[in-house]
Amino acid sequence: MHRVDDQPYIPSIPGLYFSKSMAREKLFGGSVGGSKTTTLACECIALSVKWDNNRGFVGERDFDDLRRGLWNEILAWLPESSALVDGHDLYQVNRSEHWLRFWNGSEIHAIELKDEPRNVNLGWAAIDQAERVPYSSLNWMRTRLRLPHIEYRPLMLSANPEPGWVKDEFITGSTPERTGILRRNEEELVVFHKGASKLFVPAFPEDNEHLPRGYIESLYSSLPEEMIARLLRGDWDVVANAVYSMLDRSVHLKEREPDRRIVRAAIGVDYGEVHPSAVYVVGLDQFGYSWVCEGWAAPTPEQDDFDNLLSVIARLRGVYGVSKPMVRCDPMLKGWDKQHGFSLASGAPGSRKKRIETVIALLNGKVGRIGSSRVPSLYFDANGEGVVEAFEQAMVYRWEHRETDYVIERVPVRKDDDRVAAIEYAVEALQTTAEYPYMGRDEQVERETRRRRPQQPTQVGYRRN
Repeated sequence: MHRVDDQPYIPSIPGLYFSKSMAREKLFGGSVGGSKTTTLACECIALSVKWDNNRGFVGERDFDDLRRGLWNEILAWLPESSALVDGHDLYQVNRSEHWLRFWNGSEIHAIELKDEPRNVNLGWAAIDQAERVPYSSLNWMRTRLRLPHIEYRPLMLSANPEPGWVKDEFITGSTPERTGILRRNEEELVVFHKGASKLFVPAFPEDNEHLPRGYIESLYSSLPEEMIARLLRGDWDVVANAVYSMLDRSVHLKEREPDRRIVRAAIGVDYGEVHPSAVYVVGLDQFGYSWVCEGWAAPTPEQDDFDNLLSVIARLRGVYGVSKPMVRCDPMLKGWDKQHGFSLASGAPGSRKKRIETVIALLNGKVGRIGSSRVPSLYFDANGEGVVEAFEQAMVYRWEHRETDYVIERVPVRKDDDRVAAIEYAVEALQTTAEYPYMGRDEQVERETRRRRPQQPTQVGYRRN
């Protein structure tokens, strides 16, 4: 029974299918109101009760979300603890360290997934709001599922639709299967398989019988179309208010060919007192195209101290031959221009939007054409350290609408933007100092050819042919 509404847990039809599936990795959700968190929470409890001495991790990106979400939902579905006839408590909860231990020795631990979980053997793992979790954390979680006496060790996820690794891992290239099972709205439940081990079970608000009357209708009548497509219909190709909506994994994320040499580079440094810091290199190749080459982001805000940042900057300067003025720093690092010789980005109103506009121009190909086709002038090197993670962060980076008494404006969401901000600083530095910042390959080659033509004497000196 749920502690708040005193109702028994009755899984939705997609939730029951999800629970009975023995897939090693399974994703549930795809829209709001589909009982994602409740289904995941009750599965965590069921796996803990089914096998003695089982151990599982529940995680979200940070504890703020976790306390309000999956961890809180697990506690809400537990009855009041009481002593059993053998003297053991039904369960024990440590609310400060976020663990739960059942009478049979099984444990549930709640963790932040900004960093990789290490040094633990698990019988199962659950990730709520997986679209916000780093891809590296997913892969580390996979390596932890090795508790030897547990027969079934699933990795369970829930997510809302967004471009990123969740879509790539479970949606793209999957095969639909008609189950013959009717959902509450009389439509057939269709699930999706990818390979032998991955399953995606869509769940929609229509599947949740516990939603208030009129809730779904009110969302359809009040939400913007892009939010309806993503959050109610489960469209994985829509990011609400995306800043870099033009980003395309098949276009912008690719390997830099060996013949494309980085001839000039800049470093961007984002500093955070609440969120982690990041340092990224953006380089210009000999044809005038920009590349996000590699970068670093602190696992936690506590690990981005000044000495650490300076060490990372020094290493990257040495690798790419970056001069001190080409290191563009967060305005919060005031004094680093005089102390270290770096340049400071402007913190004036509108300066962030100008940096975003510069990046958008590069991604849209406004700075060069090859033939009659417009091509991007900024790419993410898929082989660069930390570049894939930066691309994923840029894919989901978004605007929020902020309203005052005088104006309604769009501002970038200043959370989980450390890598993106560092790239924007580097792009700004590179584009304001590069010799040919707005030339595509054809224009670059033509200008270089003109420079190399032999000089001819004239009456007043020399001219070029």
